Amino acid sequence: MTTLTLNYLTKGYSFTLKPVFKFAKSIFISFGSALIMSRQCSANEKIVPYLIKEYPMHTPASLLYELNISALKEHEKRMEGK
Repeated sequence: MTTLTLNYLTKGYSFTLKPVFKFAKSIFISFGSALIMSRQCSANEKIVPYLIKEYPMHTPASLLYELNISALKEHEKRMEGK
């Protein structure tokens, strides 16, 4: 009787709770990813005035665009492994 109950509980876990936990995990991963990217873009925006002196061929907006694109590519590369 005990084995029947345990067998039923493990099947119930795999059919009902496992997808819920997988969904919650994906939500937390997505939220963390968005947080990382927003902080990087904010940091890029703050350092553009200092870097514009090193890149005279860029405008502040184009330099910010380049920094954000490179951060996005690196972030996507990092997230592929997860």
